Amino acid sequence: MSYAAAAVAEPRSQTSQPQAQQPQTPLPQAVAGNRTPQQTVTMPEPVAETGAYRYRLRAVREPSVLSRVVEMFTLRDLIPNRLICHDCPEQAEEMLIDLVAGAMTAQQAENIAARMLNIVPVLTVLLESETA
Repeated sequence: MSYAAAAVAEPRSQTSQPQAQQPQTPLPQAVAGNRTPQQTVTMPEPVAETGAYRYRLRAVREPSVLSRVVEMFTLRDLIPNRLICHDCPEQAEEMLIDLVAGAMTAQQAENIAARMLNIVPVLTVLLESETA
């Protein structure tokens, strides 16, 4: 027997007493993963129509504003379709943000607009429905 094989071999115990076996209890049906047809989960049908919405924002010119505005959509697993940002012609320290996002209800769009107003550098938010 080589040295490597001896290191892998399990040591033999001096006393050969059998170990006591614990009784096995069956798992409940739900834990075992057996589902009956009555236990299947069904998703509710969507009731509200979804559409695209345009947000026009005026904000103080700060580097964090864009990421904070886009974060409102990423928290809801939404991706904006278009995002345009440029300097405000009337005020040099302000910027205008034009953002279009789709696949949301009117209530979701209004909720996002209200939350955008809570972002400190955002001064105004105008929400418009995009019609095809």
